[in-house]
Amino acid sequence: MVLIITSTRYFLNKNIVSKSKDVEKEWNYLKPEINSYFKLIVELNGSGKYISEDSLDLISKKVDENICTLDFLECQFFINKISLMMTSDTLFFEAFKDTLQLRHRKLNLLASNYNDEVLKYNNFIRGFPVNLYTYKRYKTKEVFDLVYGIENMNPKTKYDEVPDWMLEIEKSKDYK
Repeated sequence: MVLIITSTRYFLNKNIVSKSKDVEKEWNYLKPEINSYFKLIVELNGSGKYISEDSLDLISKKVDENICTLDFLECQFFINKISLMMTSDTLFFEAFKDTLQLRHRKLNLLASNYNDEVLKYNNFIRGFPVNLYTYKRYKTKEVFDLVYGIENMNPKTKYDEVPDWMLEIEKSKDYK
C-alpha cells in the first residue's frame, strides 16, 4: 500500500513539474517579446504625446515581473491602450502602424501558446482525482487574458462586472 501511494505521489509530482516547466518555457518566449514591445511603445511615445513619462515609469516597474499576475496584465492593458491611441492617430506614420500590427500578431500568437500550456497545467492540478492531492500544495497559474491590437477590458475590473445575461434574468424574475 505504501508503495502505491509513494509511486502515485512520484507520478503526480513528475507530471506537475513537467507541465509547470512547459508553462515556464512558453513564458520565456513571451516575456522578451513583451519587453521589446514596451520599449517600442516608449520610443514611439517620443516626447510624451500619448502618455506621460511618469506614467511610463510606473508601468515599467510592473513590466519587469517574471510571472503573469493581474498587476502585470493591467500594465499590458494600458500599454495596449496606448498602442491603440497611436494607431488611431491620423498623424502617426503608416510604417509604425504596420510595425505595431505585426508585433500584435506575434504577441497574440505567443500569448495563445502560453495560455494553452497554462490551461493544461491548471486543468491537470484541478482535475479529479489529482485535485485531492494538489488542493493546497499547488496554485493555478494566471492566464494571459489580453489580446493585443483590440480594445480589452481592464483585467482587474472585468471580473467584478455582472454579465448582461445575468441582469436580464434578474429583471425577468420581477423581484419586488
